[in-house]
Amino acid sequence: MYNYHAEAHALGGRLPDPLGAIESQAAISLPISGGLTNARVGQFNFKNILSFDSAETIVEGIYDSKRKAHITRARSVIHGFKFMDMIEADRIECGLESIHPNGSKGEPSIVPKECHFENLVIAGNRGNPTIQYDALKKYQTHKELTAAFNRQPEKMRKAMLYSQVKPDAPGVFGRIGKGHGRQRKLSEVAVCSIVQDLGFTQDAQGITVYGPVVLVPGFGIIHVGECTLEQGVRRLHMLRVSLDKSVGAKLPGASWSQGSKTAKTAMTMADVYPSDGGDLTVSGATSNGTPVPHPPGG
Repeated sequence: MYNYHAEAHALGGRLPDPLGAIESQAAISLPISGGLTNARVGQFNFKNILSFDSAETIVEGIYDSKRKAHITRARSVIHGFKFMDMIEADRIECGLESIHPNGSKGEPSIVPKECHFENLVIAGNRGNPTIQYDALKKYQTHKELTAAFNRQPEKMRKAMLYSQVKPDAPGVFGRIGKGHGRQRKLSEVAVCSIVQDLGFTQDAQGITVYGPVVLVPGFGIIHVGECTLEQGVRRLHMLRVSLDKSVGAKLPGASWSQGSKTAKTAMTMADVYPSDGGDLTVSGATSNGTPVPHPPGG
């Protein structure tokens, strides 16, 4: 017997009061028996603050007799995304695939699939993100990734989310940078990014870029291609936006299209992270599965 598990959503989260929670869009979950589930949402507009043209999600759990393995897939695609004139993209797509050989007592292998952005713009800065998840393809389970990290921490840290954050960065990011530089063992719950470089077409204006993390003063922090890793589970969000608590006073109807406007607001990372201003995830997927009964420690 095998329990399948996959989830996907186009977007969800919460905005500052009085706006509050956003109803999750195209959010689906796979039954433990497997099968196929999908959802499609047409044009969506939340108070002219958050919108997209359309979104599709699909989750699937099957047994592949040729590969003699249980396969679980999760995929999310969103078209014409726009958030407060600050973040735009023509298309955002993410996917995860889990493979668990029949009879295996270990973890499933879980790898990203078909992840990309089309025409991503952040605070007026156009990017062309480089998607790279070689480490996650090479080390497809948490056990393999942990062993590799513990053997070669310096090499493996380059694939982690905060590897490009310098120890002298202001606020909490500086503390993360210092701690990350000393890390010799992979955490039970680890975070990395599948974005090697955001590929801005020119020097970014009005923002500070730390690899796949973007600080926009007076707006918040944008995590691009964030992947959470733990034993038997991987979760991927193409965008996660942690909003500054001051954003609520500027909603609704604020225009954020020019990076120069936000650059005038003096604010450090300590001011905006952590924050109670709200959090938004865009194009997310979770994929894994487990045999029944569960293996020891699983």
